[in-house]
Amino acid sequence: MNRPNIFLTSAGAVVQVRRRRAKPDTVACVGRREQINIRPRPHAERGQLGAGTCHPLTPDVLLWDQLRSQWIDEARFKAAYIDRLRRSADALRPGALAYESPSMLLLVEPGSTLTCSCSVTAGREGRCHRSWAAAALRLLGWSVVLDGEDVSDARARELLEVR
Repeated sequence: MNRPNIFLTSAGAVVQVRRRRAKPDTVACVGRREQINIRPRPHAERGQLGAGTCHPLTPDVLLWDQLRSQWIDEARFKAAYIDRLRRSADALRPGALAYESPSMLLLVEPGSTLTCSCSVTAGREGRCHRSWAAAALRLLGWSVVLDGEDVSDARARELLEVR
């Protein structure tokens, strides 16, 4: 099966690619860039806005606030986010995944890069919603590169485990 490519990385990695200071293993901003930040900062230098917001992959703000205020722990936040991904599975498949631009709803194109503001290290270690989104996208038919590394089906299942 020929899977469409999608890339997920940090907004900071995108900035480094644009400045030509990125590490050799960083793959970012190959195609159009959309963001999956909870609260994106509109500063152009931080590169957090992109072409628009991919809402199906953006965590719930209230849940994020509960995590930040320590009302819930990271495991509960992850479980709730993954549950949301499962409920939204049809909207995450290739040809269905959409983002909201300033003026309309558009489909995420193969080769796009999805970004959030968490570090590359957090993404690679599975401590960021970007890594859980990458895992779900892989299992739903995308060929995924997470912070410069291909995501296999086995790695995707590992990332979606709640401990």
